[in-house]
Amino acid sequence: FPENVWANSYELFYHHHDPSHVKFQKELAKRSGTEETAMWPALTYTGMKFLEAAINKAQSTDTDAVISALEGLTISTPVGPRTINAADHQADMGEFYGPMVMKDGKDYRVMDPVTYVPAKIGK
Repeated sequence: FPENVWANSYELFYHHHDPSHVKFQKELAKRSGTEETAMWPALTYTGMKFLEAAINKAQSTDTDAVISALEGLTISTPVGPRTINAADHQADMGEFYGPMVMKDGKDYRVMDPVTYVPAKIGK
């Protein structure tokens, strides 16, 4: 990234805005062998947690029962609470935005300051 170009991300390994993120990121870093982890595992983890919660709520793996259980479902995730919109079945995955800048001790740019823009559910 060029200096000060604005970027976005669903998760930032160095931005611990939710207490459960610290635990998640440490375990992910251990498994991947690097502190600089990608955002994609957090998205996959969130998707699987939604599936787990919906199956438990539906007490079934039947597709229609799981779909019904997902509608309006809110779960805790490493990036904060997330909800499935009952109307369009999308998750309210807000995003982090900010300029990419060099920081002391890093040989790559990081987002700073970080601004979280939450998704809006419904109309």
